[in-house]
Amino acid sequence: MWNALCGLIGQLMRWLYAFIPNYGVAIILFTIVLKIVLFPLAMRQQKGSMAMVRLKPYQDELMKKYGSNKQKYNEELQKLYQREGYNPMSSCLPTLIQMPLIFMMYTIVRRPLTFMANWSLTEIWQTAVREFGITTTDKGATILDGFAKGVNITAENFNRYESQILSRLKNPPINTRFLGLDLSLVPKEVWKTAAFMILIIPILSGVTSFLMSWLSQKKNPAQQAAGDAGGSMKMMLYIMPLFSLYIAFIVPAGLGLYWLTSNALGIAQLFLLNKIYDPKKEEAAAYAKIEAQKRLEKEKKSESARKKQMAIQGKKKKKKNPAQKPAVKQAQDKPEQTPEETSDD
Repeated sequence: MWNALCGLIGQLMRWLYAFIPNYGVAIILFTIVLKIVLFPLAMRQQKGSMAMVRLKPYQDELMKKYGSNKQKYNEELQKLYQREGYNPMSSCLPTLIQMPLIFMMYTIVRRPLTFMANWSLTEIWQTAVREFGITTTDKGATILDGFAKGVNITAENFNRYESQILSRLKNPPINTRFLGLDLSLVPKEVWKTAAFMILIIPILSGVTSFLMSWLSQKKNPAQQAAGDAGGSMKMMLYIMPLFSLYIAFIVPAGLGLYWLTSNALGIAQLFLLNKIYDPKKEEAAAYAKIEAQKRLEKEKKSESARKKQMAIQGKKKKKKNPAQKPAVKQAQDKPEQTPEETSDD
């Protein structure tokens, strides 16, 4: 199942490579296509973020009211979510979908001859033996010649080293060079090849990851408040860039380029989505709505208090003038005089 999914991604990569025969450009084009396909999910995530922004003022009110009672606060917060139909986990879907894609890309850049060149394992081994020759060790292991010291590629493990084999073929089916960098190299092994410029890819992966995390918090008031308050959001601001730097350092540079491109496109997408759904405007509207509700409630209370006060004053007046009632009643009981009776008088 996994190889079949990787094969589908590899097929797309082959088409892109056929369009522009450059490994790095194919990775960048693939990342762009992927971002376009996932853009509806990104919009859904932004909408979920807007819901969180709209609820933030109500959360602040709950915090003021139940801040000392965490259990009561959480209960009221859950009631608020249910009343507004908000699911905090809904915004995690795009991230969950992207994680398998990253692992698929790792598999493809680690095994480009299988998934991009569409070579069988037999073809890969026979080609490697023909170009490099083999050496049999004292323990009987068959090792390919022509590799850096410490890299023992055997008939049992060679499929894990397709990237290294590809980079050393005389006529490779895939051109892995991009802007003077060999994307089949692993940055952590740079000391073996002296290709120190390849280190720029993991460095830029970490930098762009930090920029995207920082801008996400800055552009989103709900995330910014969470970051200012400390805790997990503030920690993630630094953990994710370090994680990106580390991963891009230990895998073939092709995956680092994918991660770097994905971060750069993510930053551009962030600005675009904030134009469509502006969190700060949404937050201002939410606070304005709450203030309007507070004014309305205050006016209702004032009106109710005024009516109550008028009723109390009316009762007091009736108590002060108790004789007025019989007089009024006597006046009502007295028959009206006719015009003739008036003239006789």
